[in-house]
Amino acid sequence: MKEYSYFRADGLSLAALDTIKESKEEYDALRRKLCDRFGANEVMAGYDPITGHMSFLAFHFRANQKVPEGWKTINEQKSKDGALQCTFAMPAAGSPDAFHMANIGGLMERAARLTDLEGVFGCRMEPRAYPAGTFETAFVRQSFMTNGPGPIGKLYGQSLGIGGSGSPGTASDPIVSMEINGEVYIRVPNKPGTEEPQMLPPDAAPVSYDEMIRTDKAEYDRRMGQSLQSRGWGCF
Repeated sequence: MKEYSYFRADGLSLAALDTIKESKEEYDALRRKLCDRFGANEVMAGYDPITGHMSFLAFHFRANQKVPEGWKTINEQKSKDGALQCTFAMPAAGSPDAFHMANIGGLMERAARLTDLEGVFGCRMEPRAYPAGTFETAFVRQSFMTNGPGPIGKLYGQSLGIGGSGSPGTASDPIVSMEINGEVYIRVPNKPGTEEPQMLPPDAAPVSYDEMIRTDKAEYDRRMGQSLQSRGWGCF
């Protein structure tokens, strides 16, 4: 049984990708603005798509960066000889700096909601239950796990960050996209136990698995040909 459905993006689905790009740029700009305001190197923050909220853990300050007055130190890292390497700190609760962080955080949260296809489409995929084993990372595939039925593609897409698990569990299995030979394709997880997609991307045309395999192979061969030519390994 195929665990994924594929679509060729058009119209609103293509526009969704532009929204994601713009939202990511806005999020990064706001994050940098917040760090610059406080003189920090980086901020440890994250957006939870389940709750829909941003959370801030700490700001990272290098040894040569001054932590603002009145801030609470979370942790300090020092070298073996006791020299300060970096500091993790947060503004004191109720302070003007905490108020500013919350304001910028609200803007970051709004942008973060639109940094993936599910956020733009207004849906969230159900977590994928999996047995012990390794996870497939090819974009064109029938199964979440490796050694699934049928052929798989040769182009590799969004990674889960882990290659597998020694025990059963659950993991996110999001809607993802990939540009192949000038067209954008969207992969949607099917409803558990069916070959029905959990959602239908707007204005997108369904694509059969056989066509996806052919498209994947043609693009892989094209990229390999370009790679060989760039190395001077053309045919004579």
